[in-house]
Amino acid sequence: MKKIFMLTVVMVLMAIVTAAQAEVKAGSFSVTPFIGGYIFEGNENLKDSYTVGLRAGYNFTKYFGVEGFFNYIPTEIQNVPDEPWQNVYGYGVEGILHLMPEGRIVPFLAIGIGGIHYSYPEEYRTNKFAVDYGAGLKIFITDDIALRADVRHVIPFNERYNDLLVTFGICFSFGGERKQMASARVEEPAVEKEAVATAPEPAVAKVEEQPAPKAAEIKVEEHAAPQETVVPPKVEEPVAPVPAPVPTPAPVPAVTESPAPISGDQDKTKPAPEEDVQNLINKWLASWQSGDMQTYRSCYMPDFQSKGMDLNAWITYKTNVRQRSKDINIRIENLKISADEKTSLATAIFTQYYSSSVLNDTVKKSLSLKKIDEGWKIYRETIVPHE
Repeated sequence: MKKIFMLTVVMVLMAIVTAAQAEVKAGSFSVTPFIGGYIFEGNENLKDSYTVGLRAGYNFTKYFGVEGFFNYIPTEIQNVPDEPWQNVYGYGVEGILHLMPEGRIVPFLAIGIGGIHYSYPEEYRTNKFAVDYGAGLKIFITDDIALRADVRHVIPFNERYNDLLVTFGICFSFGGERKQMASARVEEPAVEKEAVATAPEPAVAKVEEQPAPKAAEIKVEEHAAPQETVVPPKVEEPVAPVPAPVPTPAPVPAVTESPAPISGDQDKTKPAPEEDVQNLINKWLASWQSGDMQTYRSCYMPDFQSKGMDLNAWITYKTNVRQRSKDINIRIENLKISADEKTSLATAIFTQYYSSSVLNDTVKKSLSLKKIDEGWKIYRETIVPHE
């Protein structure tokens, strides 16, 4: 009864232990050398002794595993002349249930079947079928190494006895699935690599502070004749006289030599369409950077498609990306915009420099835009292959 009471106390104590981090991994192998003590029932006529042995197991999931074990017990036969030595060997297989696998301290339950071999001297040699049950505790000191304690109620049959096995060892784990967070970090770059990223100080700052970003250069070359009308409309020249031509609703056709627009031979349009596209891109970047997903969504056409996703799926995906990533930082360079107000179509191509807590990457990106009543909207978003 004392042995059963001790076993119950140990199992209760182990069951109330709490944990902090996931450590038991599905698909992992383990090897545990151990040492401890073996207590025979009094009427078994064997002296209590120490034991040494080895456990080897496999975890099918983080909760369920199986282990094989072997242990050696040098003992003495009592109540016979000279009390001769007898070597006892235990072996078997156990099922393991990890109660709280997502922790650095992991209690578990065990139940198994096996046998006990009683060897020398010859007249006492015999084999017995045995079952056992009990509990244990693993305390991980690294991701793959844990201190381990086990207690088992061992029941040899033929003549049924109640033995107690208590052991301490070091558990070494190999392989298995790492924490989901790690795998997420492998997957996220591939997803975010094609995702639309944002900038803390996007193209707005670049165009306003530097009169000659690559995007602005193309625009100035496109509309070389009215150079003054390109720079002032931004922020630098709030006075009405210079930007007055820009808001004019009717296009003023003129021949252009610039190759940047959709067609190099079509009549030159006012700089207004390109500026409107620029403003939309600034809004798109700023809303992504700030996490304003409602404004971010408003930058897209209702029938937007990218990577097999419609607009609802795209916004859900982008929201998840933001939640998984921290310290998002982005800038764009080499912005080139071509817009045709007659067809209400535009294309923006730029180099995107993106960094976050899970990814640092540089890609060339293309946005396809369409003008509707509310203004320019994005209807396609693609990654341009490297040349």
